[in-house]
Amino acid sequence: MSKVIVVTDSNSGITPDEAKKLGVEVIPMPFYIDEQMYYENIDLTQEQFYEKLMAGHLCLWLVM
Repeated sequence: MSKVIVVTDSNSGITPDEAKKLGVEVIPMPFYIDEQMYYENIDLTQEQFYEKLMAGHLCLWLVM
């Protein structure tokens, strides 16, 4: 019998806690702030991201 895994990216808005409860694997999406690459919820928390965004830092997402 095969196993099915539900996978989404971090842009889905599912928090790490929600993903764990739901059994969903979340792949962190890369993005750039002021030419430095970060991975969502790994290198930078959502709170830190929004602080930088509100402070006027340039934020870019990679589209794959």
